[in-house]
Amino acid sequence: SDDGEHEYTIVGTDEIDLANGKISNESPIGQALVGRKVGEEVTVTTPGGAFSHEILRII
Repeated sequence: SDDGEHEYTIVGTDEIDLANGKISNESPIGQALVGRKVGEEVTVTTPGGAFSHEILRII
């Protein structure tokens, strides 16, 4: 979205659907987010570079 917020659903590798925000628990973003809490900031390193994310909500 334009405000820089992204919503992800962490799924198993057989359920990946990037167009709908479903990312693998084995992906760099998935691994960085699993086990985290609201308010934490995580840095994700991908082939495109390193990106920081703040966790706004978990549902």
